[in-house]
Amino acid sequence: MKLLISAILIALFSLSAVAGSHSDKSGDHRMEKMIKKLDLNEQQEQQVRAIMDSNKAERKAIREQMQALRDKTNQELSKVLTGEQMDKLTRMQEKRKDKKKDKKKDKH
Repeated sequence: MKLLISAILIALFSLSAVAGSHSDKSGDHRMEKMIKKLDLNEQQEQQVRAIMDSNKAERKAIREQMQALRDKTNQELSKVLTGEQMDKLTRMQEKRKDKKKDKKKDKH
């Protein structure tokens, strides 16, 4: 049982990393950073922006699906875990989010 819960938690945390929510502002910042670091010429920049824009809606939909999956997983886990265990899980998830935010701050 513990192995199953551990596997679910690992998958849940992995999905969180892949599908964290992103605002347009942070997306613009990442785009500018990528353009600068890759030293794109004007033509490349236009093409990269077009590619990213064309996939924007799909990426957003995937992030929303991932959030729904995280919510569903937590709901299902709440039927198996005790209240204390769910509280602990919530704290673990929040700690993971905080670590991820701190890593992002360190990168900038």
